[in-house]
Parts: sequence; C-alpha cells; structure tokens
Amino acid sequence: ACPNTSIAIEATPGFSNYTWSHDANLKADKTVVNIPAVGQISIGLTVKDSNGCQTGDAVTLIAHPTPVVDMSTIPSEVCVGTTLSVANLWASYQWQIDNRPADLLQNQNSIVASEVGAFVFKITAWNDLGCSATFSKTVTVHALPVVSLDDRTVCPNTNTVYNGPAGMASYLWADGSAANSFTATAVGKVTLLVTDNNGCQNNAEATVAWHAQPVVEIAHNATQPTEVYTCPETAVTLTATPAFAQYLWGGGETVQSIVVAPPTGGSEPITLTVTDANGCKATDQLAVVAHPTPVFTLDHLAAQVCIGEKLAVADNWAAYQWTIDGNPAGNAFELTTAAAGTFAFALEVANTEGCKYKVTKTVTVHALPVVSLDDRTV
Repeated sequence: ACPNTSIAIEATPGFSNYTWSHDANLKADKTVVNIPAVGQISIGLTVKDSNGCQTGDAVTLIAHPTPVVDMSTIPSEVCVGTTLSVANLWASYQWQIDNRPADLLQNQNSIVASEVGAFVFKITAWNDLGCSATFSKTVTVHALPVVSLDDRTVCPNTNTVYNGPAGMASYLWADGSAANSFTATAVGKVTLLVTDNNGCQNNAEATVAWHAQPVVEIAHNATQPTEVYTCPETAVTLTATPAFAQYLWGGGETVQSIVVAPPTGGSEPITLTVTDANGCKATDQLAVVAHPTPVFTLDHLAAQVCIGEKLAVADNWAAYQWTIDGNPAGNAFELTTAAAGTFAFALEVANTEGCKYKVTKTVTVHALPVVSLDDRTV
C-alpha cells in the first residue's frame, strides 16, 4: 500500500470472538490500519467459534516507496515559452501553477512556462501502484525581449539602416555581424536575433525591396541624341521625359523643358537629374555642339563695275542668296550686274549644316558708254 495511507481489513464474519494483534480492544471483524511512511507492518487475527474452537491468520502490509521527483533540473529563472521538465520515471503526473491546475494537455513530465512572473510550479507524480508525492519549485519567468523590423522598399542601389532594440546583451544579424545596427545594401531578407540580460532571446525579420529604376531621356525634335548640333546664334530647345516629381538641369533650371543658347565654340555638356514620386533619381546628359560659322568676304569685289560684269565668290558653299538693296537677285555663286546705280549687294551663304552667314558691300555699277555707227553705202 502507499505510505501514510489507511487500509481497511475485513475478516470472515460469523465468529463469536475476534482478537487483533494491533488493537487488543478491537473485537469486530473489520479494522482500519494506518500504513507507515516506510517499512512494513504485520497484522494478526485470532478468532473463536461458538464451540470455543479457534484459529488465526496474519497479513503483512508493506509501505511501497513513493515517487521522488528531482526538481533541480528546472532552472529558477527561465524565459517565457521555455519547457520545464523532470525525468520521465513515473506512471502519471499532475502540474499546478500557484495551486492552479495546469491544462490537462500538460499533465506529463514537462510543462511550458507560458506566463510572465514568479510562480510556484508543483508536480504530483504517481507510480504504478497509485502512490503519489508532490514537489514544488519557485520559478521566475521572464518576458522575451521585444524586437521588430519593418519591410522596406527603397531606391535601387540605396543602402537602408536597421536598428535593433537598445540595451540588449547581444545582437546577431543574418550576415553574422554583432552590432546593434545593420546596413542593408541589397534586396532580400534581413534577420536579427537579440539576447537580453536575462538570457532570453527573440528574433525578427524583414524584407528589403527596390523600387523600379526611373529612366529619363533628354529629347530634341522628338529624338534622344547624345549630341545636338546647332548653328551659331540658334538656340536649342531640350525636353525631358514627362511626369517626374522634380527636374534639375545642370544650369539650375527646375522645369521639364529648357532653351539652351548655342555655345560660342566647341560643345557644351547638358546634364539633367530627375526625381520620381518615390524619391528615386535618374540622370541623362548630352552635348550641344556648335557648327563652324561660314566665313567668307566680299572685299575682293571692285567698288565700281560696269553693267554686265559679274560679282562672284568661291563656289564652295551649299547655298547662296544674293540681294540688291534687299531684293532677291540670284542664288548662284556669281551675279551679273544688270542696272546702273549704286547698290547694296548682299550675299548670304549656307554651309552643309544649314548655318548661314551674310555679308554686304556697296558697289557702283556704271552704265556702258553709248556708241553707234551708221551703215553707209558709198
């Protein structure tokens, strides 16, 4: 029987006298015997019938050992969610937390510390004979450290910095670094494991993604060249891709389209940086190149000529336009004078790039002398 319990013993009824060894005053055919904490006890009985004949019997009551549970395997401080367990040596178990029965699903040799605070964890163990013993231990259950990381979408090739919670005993990021902050330089997962001063751990993860890379083009006359050629004194209009949140040209302009004066010589670099609605930037650039200015002169022309003489320049330009006192007069490299008087002869030439240059010279055209001879018959 189990130690420190009582057991009822019944003898065969109908005898005239019962004498029990453990209680001489007891004459009944039944008795209740207390089982000792350890060891055994023998109970004897002598009976007499109505004829005075007697007989006897005896029984030995043995105190079976009670379960012993070693609570030293349970730490005095744990983190919430920790499983507390003892050796699985007995037939069944019943847990209590501060005298509150635990969930029946936890009636085994282990229990999960699911609440934060200081608690008395009690466990009652039963052996195969149904004998039980209860053991207890006070355990402080600490909360897990609070850690969180947020998902982020940033501009391409942009770093983003994550900070762990302050005051932790240690930090461990996915790349093995142990600082309290981490710089994510690429897309993917960011993970962090922290350990607080109680040895409790918690983790968090986040995803870093990139916005689409904006693309901007500088256009001139509906094309996207890398160089724009212009003639001297001819400005160029440049237009960027629409719908960006912000424009910034190299000259400080903040509009979508700009007008660029022709460079005085050579080329001028044009740069543009745009920012989209996500704050992401893109750039483009081109060069505005000035064609050479057509160079020629009319200084070689005589200031006075006679009607019918030609005014001419070298035949090496793409186009010519003569005017006399502002009136169109011809489109070849040479012009034949046809009227007497003093006139402003102007010639505008164009090179193969369409760039033009105009020079004017005043020339007096003299009438031819009048001479006549009459036919005669003599």
